[in-house]
Amino acid sequence: YNVKATFFMTGRNIEKTPYICTRVVEEGHLAAVSSYSDDNAQLYASESSFKNEVDKTYQLIVANTPGNAEPFKVFRFPGGSDEDSSYGSAKQDYKDSLADMGFYYCDWNTLIGDSENGDKTAQELMDYFDENRPDLNNLVIVLHDSVDKQSTVDMLPQLISKLLEEGYTFSRLDEIDYSNAPEPTASVSADSDKDSSTDSDSSSDESSSDSSSSESSSSSSSSGKSSSSDSTSKSSSSKSSSSSSSSSSKSSSSDSSSESDATVTRTS
Repeated sequence: YNVKATFFMTGRNIEKTPYICTRVVEEGHLAAVSSYSDDNAQLYASESSFKNEVDKTYQLIVANTPGNAEPFKVFRFPGGSDEDSSYGSAKQDYKDSLADMGFYYCDWNTLIGDSENGDKTAQELMDYFDENRPDLNNLVIVLHDSVDKQSTVDMLPQLISKLLEEGYTFSRLDEIDYSNAPEPTASVSADSDKDSSTDSDSSSDESSSDSSSSESSSSSSSSGKSSSSDSTSKSSSSKSSSSSSSSSSKSSSSDSSSESDATVTRTS
């Protein structure tokens, strides 16, 4: 399928398995920031703590990128960026902090059910997707990449094939056109427009990144990413990274938990 994804990585796991971050980049995916500690209480404790974790993780990504190239700056709020989520009030302030640091942020609008209690088979995950997916041209699908998520890996070919047959395309989050994104503000644009561009490239590209906790989100077409549910946004500028599949984060072997967001867009 040659689908590429965006892997949202945890800094402490990059330190444990730096070769995984390097592999993600070398195989054509985008390495992005999730947090350093993988501890929400610590991450959201203060603006200083938040900015430190974001910057520290980004610098680790740069250090493990061939040529020390600086990748596109995109962050994913663990738990989502909505005000109704845990630490939601602080997150609204931190959106401006991200803008000051030159970062976009990404949320999801589609789940496959692989983060809930109880083991699910690949078919059960596919059924969950079919039953709960929104009727949108832009989908942002979150998938989890960890040692106990083999079913997620197993269902990716089916998910990718289905979305391709439906006319979706995939791309990384840095391949989206942000030219129409609004100026950063403290509020998030969560409109799920049926934008024909898509960003998802996660599913098929099996970069079995066994590694460092990273969430991978991919995007395929280039439509503005609007950070709240189906998109990503720059501090609150909206990147509409809609997603539909998540193959890129097929990292079945990973020794650390990671999530991947796949975004896809369908032209209607």
